[in-house]
Amino acid sequence: MAIGMSTTTMGSKRSHFVDVLTVLALFAGWITVVVEIVGLRLLWSSKTWSHRDKWVGTLIPVELVGAFLLLVLDSGVKNCSSQSPCSSSGPSTGNLLLLALFILTLVVAVVSAVHLVYRVFHSSS
Repeated sequence: MAIGMSTTTMGSKRSHFVDVLTVLALFAGWITVVVEIVGLRLLWSSKTWSHRDKWVGTLIPVELVGAFLLLVLDSGVKNCSSQSPCSSSGPSTGNLLLLALFILTLVVAVVSAVHLVYRVFHSSS
């Protein structure tokens, strides 16, 4: 133990470290389902966050999957007709709408993660 550091301070720092790792696991859960499950388990077993914060954290992976699906949908939209082969003639309104939804969904996921990290260091407990 460091000089001048109480066991409460060390426990608090360890708790903060675990809570920040929880948020990272939620945000990086798309890498593997196991990371996602561990992140959700840590999130719901922690006393750091309120019930609302836990739901916000639970929705982070949903938002990221939604952003990924919007990106896939955007890349799959092409202009095709029976008279001519498929071609892309620049961005269409549908493509721009999907791109805007992708960006919005990604921003919401990032803001949710930042909110949870903020709560780790500014919680009343």
